[in-house]
Amino acid sequence: MRNDCVKRCLSLVLCAVFLCVSGCGNSSEESIYLYSPKTEEEQNGTDSIYASYKPLSEEVLAIIPEETVTLKVYSELNYKRGVQGGWFGQIIKDLFNVELKFVDTNDRDYFQSVKAGRCDWDFILLKSHDRLKDYIEKGFVRDLGEDDLFSKYGTNINKNMKVAIYASKRETDGKLYGIPNEVAYKDSEYAGFEYHPDIRWDLFRRFHLEEPEEMDDYISILSFMRDRAGESDSGKEIYGATLYSGTEDVLNSSVADAVKAFYGYEDFYLGFFNPRYRTFYGALDDNSEYIKCLEFYNKMYRAGLINPKSREMSYKMVYDSYADGQNLFCVNSELGYAAYNTIEHLADEKMMAPMTFKNQTNLVRSLKTVGGDQTWSIGRDTEYPELCMAILDWMASADGTLTAYYGPKGVCWDYDVNGNTVLLNPGFEALYHPNYQFDMNSGFSGSFSEGAPYFSFNIWSKDTENPESNGQTYNVSTWINMKSNQQNYEIENEWLEDHDVESEAEYLSQTNIYVLAPDAYVIHELPEELASYYTKLSYIVKEGSWRAIYAESEEEFNEVIKDMQTSALKSGYKEVTDWCRIEAYYKVQSNIYSYLID
Repeated sequence: MRNDCVKRCLSLVLCAVFLCVSGCGNSSEESIYLYSPKTEEEQNGTDSIYASYKPLSEEVLAIIPEETVTLKVYSELNYKRGVQGGWFGQIIKDLFNVELKFVDTNDRDYFQSVKAGRCDWDFILLKSHDRLKDYIEKGFVRDLGEDDLFSKYGTNINKNMKVAIYASKRETDGKLYGIPNEVAYKDSEYAGFEYHPDIRWDLFRRFHLEEPEEMDDYISILSFMRDRAGESDSGKEIYGATLYSGTEDVLNSSVADAVKAFYGYEDFYLGFFNPRYRTFYGALDDNSEYIKCLEFYNKMYRAGLINPKSREMSYKMVYDSYADGQNLFCVNSELGYAAYNTIEHLADEKMMAPMTFKNQTNLVRSLKTVGGDQTWSIGRDTEYPELCMAILDWMASADGTLTAYYGPKGVCWDYDVNGNTVLLNPGFEALYHPNYQFDMNSGFSGSFSEGAPYFSFNIWSKDTENPESNGQTYNVSTWINMKSNQQNYEIENEWLEDHDVESEAEYLSQTNIYVLAPDAYVIHELPEELASYYTKLSYIVKEGSWRAIYAESEEEFNEVIKDMQTSALKSGYKEVTDWCRIEAYYKVQSNIYSYLID
């Protein structure tokens, strides 16, 4: 447990006003201008305070093709296929005269290329360093240092990502084959609180309920609220929670999120990493936190609080159910807090807000200057290596990063005369309404969501410092006009006053906190002899987890857990978790401060 002084320091580092902070305190349908010119000249348009994108260097301008070029993108990170359209496609075409075409991995040409050992992709986005090593061995990716490619066209990356570059070379044969994701600009930066219990605070306040002392207290609170909550926005039945499980995840996603939210552990292969004791625990170990969270959700199910159709629902369907107000509780802020707290709900005095219990432990992630496990590479046989490197470098610039996160510069966001990053009205609308349609006068068309980048790859962490701004991070909640130039909705102010805090981060910092230390550990694929075990174990755990959640009695729940543990032990659980413990040791040893950069 951390002392109060440390908590206050963390609170300052992590402090971010609610993302639901808005431009007015009423429900007016008029547009909310988050930043407007102050001088008469600026209002008359004679001296615009906004600038266009920074001009490309002479070296880059010299390689821009006269005719539009189509670059093929192979990505393991998303399902988007076809030509990148919308506002982002337009920006890339305007800057580089390039069209991005995302490869369909079900296409016949794709399989023929792979089978023949050819790589006709210009960009390659991979999910792990192990996958990168595999592609290096196959000769699919290019050494970015070859022919002075990186030194001439990777100036932003070379200037700001020295630790990440060093770490990437260290993971291979000393050459740079790709750029990692989620890079931090400097050490001692922290991400925001991502996993914490959120509850419909408007209903909690209306019924004058007592805050929970322990985890199971949420069940009685939610039962009381559900019986009196009425219907969702669309007239559907309301539940305590809707759960989900991603197809790529080894464990049940909602249960794993609960372990992070309640105990402060990080999911790690077939179990969890405890940041305090720096040790690994298997998900199915006796009395594990994963089993405790399964039991919590089973109790909710037996109380009628879990959407019985959860197992059949995709992540998008679950997200939409939260946005519609069909759920009262969540442990993933992206689902509960971010999905529900729209302008309309806040104006109507409805809000999801954090609510912790006495012995809860929050997880705070230190950002990594070495970056994450995913990589963005350039294809070995591309005809346009210089152009690809220039585009990748632009994506790693402040302009490129902010554009990928928030939309076109000068339309959705910009810098003011003092160098502060500011969110403009269309950007605000798009933040809370992803289907926001661009006005024709903006120079863009279509909806924000349809035109967003297909990459699903963030080079810079959203919570890291933007070196081009006046001390803000890439996270919109730290921007000057999202903090000081606006008023919260009334219900937000009431929540802050009721808890005697200035931000969500300050409130969450009052609980126990585990800080996940920055390290250079990268996820490894299991050895071949364990891979078949791992696949089978994933099936056993996910299937068993759903059966445990839907158990009709405590006796049935215990029987399902016992059967799941027995099946897992017969299928290599001990061998895999022993390997995981060794990996956890390597994770502890890979602290980023061990790197010495010349």
